Amino acid sequence: MKKVVLVTGASSGFGKGTALELLKKGYVVYGAARRVKKMEDIKRAGGHVLHMDVTDEKSVNDGVSKIINEEGKIDIVYANAGYGISGTVFDTEVDMVKAMYDVNVHGTHRTINAVIPHMIKQNSGRIIITESIVSNVAGGYMGWYASTKHALKAMSNALTAELKDLNIDVVSIRPGAVKTEFDDVALADKNLPNPTAEIANDQKGFILYMKDSYKTCPDATSTVKCMVKAAEAKKPKRIYNTTKDAKMLPALQSMIGEKALGKMMAGACQSRYRKYVKTGK
Repeated sequence: MKKVVLVTGASSGFGKGTALELLKKGYVVYGAARRVKKMEDIKRAGGHVLHMDVTDEKSVNDGVSKIINEEGKIDIVYANAGYGISGTVFDTEVDMVKAMYDVNVHGTHRTINAVIPHMIKQNSGRIIITESIVSNVAGGYMGWYASTKHALKAMSNALTAELKDLNIDVVSIRPGAVKTEFDDVALADKNLPNPTAEIANDQKGFILYMKDSYKTCPDATSTVKCMVKAAEAKKPKRIYNTTKDAKMLPALQSMIGEKALGKMMAGACQSRYRKYVKTGK
């Protein structure tokens, strides 16, 4: 019998890529997102498309119920919906933070809550959570986004212990910088808080540094490959670090410490701002 998969955040990035790859491999895939029109390619490939808003408990529950009614089970869920914001901890408005938490953390929580009772009943299942390199490493100007991924890391660790005797696997996916739509939102000028004057140049340097990074970072291929592997493996890894930076930075932090790594990153951002002042680029 074919395995049934739910992928949240399937309208772009890792979610879309994973849904399309799993369809090629013969899985029954339900792609879920608010932007239904962005999932026409999933439908054309033979997948099912759900309008699902992970900030709305009823929307999530209705989507999961639809899958259970049509397929009788959910074997794998990718809790993948999420986005990022940038800016200092002290300049970012509380409402911006609440909105991001409602998607990244509470949205994952709602998805898991809706699916787990069915997995317990069928005595099998796999929960695959998209975390990030910043689950382990948190530099300046992305502290609130990193905090959501730290929360998912804690949630994943707890779930692993809680579900260990129920035949339900928990897997964490931790990419670094990857070409998706992430930077279009997280680094967009319109989404940045107005910085305190004393750190305005540092924030500008960070944004320039990150935009440079996203110009040369890898595409989603390696991360999607790991996400598919997490579904196919008989005994999946607990954690998949999917890009070079996701493997290197936590190791570097463990060697030199959080403070030293923070200084290193701050120096790189300041250097980028000085270049901008000189060249205008």
